[in-house]
Amino acid sequence: MEVLSRRRYPWEPGRVVDLNGELYVVARVEQTLDGRWLAFRHLLRPLEPGEVIRGQVVRYPGHGEL
Repeated sequence: MEVLSRRRYPWEPGRVVDLNGELYVVARVEQTLDGRWLAFRHLLRPLEPGEVIRGQVVRYPGHGEL
């Protein structure tokens, strides 16, 4: 999954993010151009079954609240 935003979320590689009940691991964060503007691309991968969660899970329960 890819999340583009104008600001950088406090997500570092390895952080687990809960988006609407689905768990993802931050794989990479990079800067990119979104049209003429600088944006942050947060690349997420699904959490694998049995994968250990280290640290706090960042939760975003609703749609469009990122």
